[in-house]
Amino acid sequence: MKKQQHARVRLKASVKEMLKQNPMQAINIKSISAASHISRTSFYANFENMDDLIYELHDDFINGIGDICKKGSATVTHPLSQAILMTVSEYIHSNQSLIQFLLHEEGLDLFMNRTYLRNIKFITQYFKVKGVDLSQQKKHQLKIIIIGCVHSIYQDLPECKTEDIYIILKNAYSLFFDFILDRAS
Repeated sequence: MKKQQHARVRLKASVKEMLKQNPMQAINIKSISAASHISRTSFYANFENMDDLIYELHDDFINGIGDICKKGSATVTHPLSQAILMTVSEYIHSNQSLIQFLLHEEGLDLFMNRTYLRNIKFITQYFKVKGVDLSQQKKHQLKIIIIGCVHSIYQDLPECKTEDIYIILKNAYSLFFDFILDRAS
């Protein structure tokens, strides 16, 4: 089991490295296997297909942001402190190639096909009721990332009230992602 987990980590790390130099269209299972020194059979033992691998990379990325926010909120009084923003910014900068893929149309299409599309509709409606219309966000890819983060934080912090999450994320909505985009570009 530990060996399979190690192979899974190496496969994902290889894809992230390959994304720094190649477009996603140039990356296939054969090239991932060669770069990670893991057989294709082992690839299929860990992932159903390329989409499955990308979904997991996306989930790992979003969960990483959730973990940073969860750890940070336990140590500071303000839920969106500068320290948390800087830590998230550094995390995003270290995952820049993955972000660029997720912001690209192909990554967006993969994300939109995820099973929690109904949650996206729910969260969008929730924000609209509170006076924040996500459909007015000019960068629709960024809107999807924001919604993914909301979903992740909501899933990771079930003890928080929805209102607390809304207040944190409403504040984050205006400065957090502009800050991230500036750092990532």
